[in-house]
Amino acid sequence: MSRFRMVGRIAAGLAATGLALGLATAPAAADPVGPPTYRDLAGAGSDTTQDVNNALAAAIQIGGSPVLGSYDARGSATVSPKADAHCQDIYRPNGSSDGRNALIASIQGVGYKGDPDISGCWDFARSSSAPPASELSPDGDLTYIPLALDGVGYATLSTSYLPGNLTVAELQKIYKCETTHFFGQPITPLLPQSGSGTRSFWLETMGITEAQLAAGDYPCIDQRGDTIQEHDGTALTGNGQIVPFSVARYIAQGNSLPGVADRRGNAVLRNVNGVSATVTENGKVVANPAFPITRTVYTIVPTAAVTDPSHPKYQLINDVFVDDGTSGDTALVPHATGIIQDYGFALAPDAGDTSLRAYPNII
Repeated sequence: MSRFRMVGRIAAGLAATGLALGLATAPAAADPVGPPTYRDLAGAGSDTTQDVNNALAAAIQIGGSPVLGSYDARGSATVSPKADAHCQDIYRPNGSSDGRNALIASIQGVGYKGDPDISGCWDFARSSSAPPASELSPDGDLTYIPLALDGVGYATLSTSYLPGNLTVAELQKIYKCETTHFFGQPITPLLPQSGSGTRSFWLETMGITEAQLAAGDYPCIDQRGDTIQEHDGTALTGNGQIVPFSVARYIAQGNSLPGVADRRGNAVLRNVNGVSATVTENGKVVANPAFPITRTVYTIVPTAAVTDPSHPKYQLINDVFVDDGTSGDTALVPHATGIIQDYGFALAPDAGDTSLRAYPNII
């Protein structure tokens, strides 16, 4: 199967159903704007992948009309993803876990974060982390479809006295409060907000659990009252501070892309194990495939959309997100590959695979 499977399956599914596909030239926006007001498929969740999803949503159209609604992780407190009355002014999911849980509530037809019923309001979720091992199951009701590869490094202020290169082992010692000073100056490790996929991934990489944090095992970590938004360099306010940062988000924020807010501030992405997070190819800054800390980012869909593609409720989700193996698999590669790389991601060799399933018995 082609490594471009994820982007290709969009075209493949549409071709299989006889739907016309168009590629829009309009710039990506934050929340969906312009007609139609409500998109056939709505999703939210990860801050890390919101901008690349917004760009793909703007580019992929059926019959000249966008079908994907990708809602940012932050903005107004509420959003209205569907025309249904109970989907108006509902809670905006912020982060991978939040997006996943909102999708589960939408599937189950229950309330979420103060909304009494969000049945059918969300069709997919963005996630920058894999499901927890405790929820993995071949009978899982959610399928995590690989979208792309991202690196996660550490950022400091440009004026920081902290080293511009640290090993993974040195980072672990910092976050475990074993190394508290460099050159006699204090170090303050930061963490993004709860529910962040980057937070979950970084903690796992550092060998730390949420339970240990809750127990106060690592008091040197500053969570700033759980208000630090991931990939926001303005959170760095001191020369001794250090924070995890998505390589893709750092690149995208520096590429002056439509709809992408540059929140890097004075943050600088540093080297890990002596390897730079970015390289320059043909005059363009791109992700360094040799960077030592990488992760897969995902689109989460109901497993029923994979296993029961003819069901009216799930057919369009299948058409858009699931590869059906037809000869049209590479039709969108030149366009979508460029979008993925412009937004700082690398191509995932397992993109489009539907074998990763989790959360059994939610339906």
